[in-house]
Amino acid sequence: MKIPTTITLFAILSLLTLSSNAQSILCAGMTNDENASENVKFELEIKKDKTPSFKDFGPFYKSTLKFFYSTGRIFNGADISDKMSQRPNRVVFTGSLPEKRNLTLNYNANGELEGGIVNYDTKIMNQPVQCTQSGLKVSPGACPANQDQNRALLNAIKNSNDMALIENAIECGADVNKADRKGCTPIMFAVDPTCGENNSISYSSSFRKTALLIDTLAANGAFVNVADKKGETPLIKAAKLNVKDVYDTFISLEAEFDAQDELGNTALMYAVQNGDAWPVEQLMEGNPDRSLKNKSGRTAYDIAKRRSKEDIMDLVRIADTSVEIQGMEDGTCSPLQINLKQGQVVDFTLKATDKMFKLDSQPLGLDLMADRNSTDKRTFSADTSGEFKFTCGFHGAGTPSEGTIVVQ
Repeated sequence: MKIPTTITLFAILSLLTLSSNAQSILCAGMTNDENASENVKFELEIKKDKTPSFKDFGPFYKSTLKFFYSTGRIFNGADISDKMSQRPNRVVFTGSLPEKRNLTLNYNANGELEGGIVNYDTKIMNQPVQCTQSGLKVSPGACPANQDQNRALLNAIKNSNDMALIENAIECGADVNKADRKGCTPIMFAVDPTCGENNSISYSSSFRKTALLIDTLAANGAFVNVADKKGETPLIKAAKLNVKDVYDTFISLEAEFDAQDELGNTALMYAVQNGDAWPVEQLMEGNPDRSLKNKSGRTAYDIAKRRSKEDIMDLVRIADTSVEIQGMEDGTCSPLQINLKQGQVVDFTLKATDKMFKLDSQPLGLDLMADRNSTDKRTFSADTSGEFKFTCGFHGAGTPSEGTIVVQ
C-alpha cells in the first residue's frame, strides 16, 4: 500500500484506551487522501526521552507516528518531536524543523487539555487531533507579569530570532502593527533588524527564518504593505538589503510589488541596483510593473543598463508582446504555433495543470518548468528570424508536444 503524499484529516477519533501507554501522550485521528484507496487511521505517541543528547536545552521527548491500513500493515513514520516548549495556553513539541514538524496541545482557561494540532511536513498540515495524557503530565506556560509585550516582541525579532519568544509575545498580547517612534513595525524589523537607523546594513545570512517570521506576523494580523517614514515597505526593505527566498511569501500575502518609496524606487529597482540576478528573478514572479520610473526618471531596465548587467537587463526588459502556453489535461500544450516579429521583446509564460509541465526550445534559449497549478515566465528578445522548434508537455513524459515559433 502506497503511503499517502497529501493527507487531509477528516474526522476525530474517540479516545483510545491508554493503559498500555503509561507515561505518554497519545493523539489519534483519521486521514483521507483523494489519491489513496482507503482512509488511514494514525496515532502519534510521545514519551519522555530518558537519555537526551542535548541536556542543556531542557527536557527532550521521543515520538512515533504510526499509520494503520485496513490490510493490517502498520507504517511507522519518522520521529517528529524531540523538545517541549511551554507557551501561553498551549504546549508545543518541536522537532528539528519547527516550521514543518510539531504537535501543539491546546488547553482551556482552566488548564484542561482540549485537543491538539498536528503539523507533519506536507502529509498532515495543521489538522486537529484528539489527544490525552497518561502519566506524562505537561502544563502550558504563562505570560510574564509586568512585561511590555510590544517591546518583548521587537527585542525577540531584532536580537534572538527565537520563534518561541516571538510567538509568546504575540500570544501574550503584543500588537503586531505597533510602530516605534521611527515608524518601524515588527514586520519591518523581521526584514531589517536595524530599521530606522541611519546606517544601512547588508543582509545577514544568519537570519534564516525571515520568510517564516513574516508569515507568522501576517497570520496574526500584521499589515504587509505598511511603509515607514521613508516610504519603504517590508518588500522594498527586503530587496534593498538583498534578502533572498522571501518573495514567494510576499506573493502569497498579496504584497504590493509596485509600491514606491520617497525616491520613487520600487523593490525591483533596488534588486536590480544590487546586481544579483537571483532576487530579481524571484521578484519577477510577483509580476511587478517594469515600466515604472523613479524620481530620476529611470526604470529598472535603465538601472540595469547603467550597471552593464546584461543578464538582469534580459529579466527586466519591457515587453512588446506576451505569449501564454497552456498545459492541457492530456499532457499536450496549446498553442503549438506562435508567430513573432523580429526584434520583439516577449513575455513567455508556461501555465501548468495539476501536473508539472516543461517547455524547451534550445535554439531560442527557452527552458521553462511550471510547477503544479502554477506558471513559469521568461522574457526574451526575438532577435533572429527563422522557424524554431520547441517541445512542451508533462515533465518527465516521453512524448511531449512539438511546436514551432516563427520569427519574421
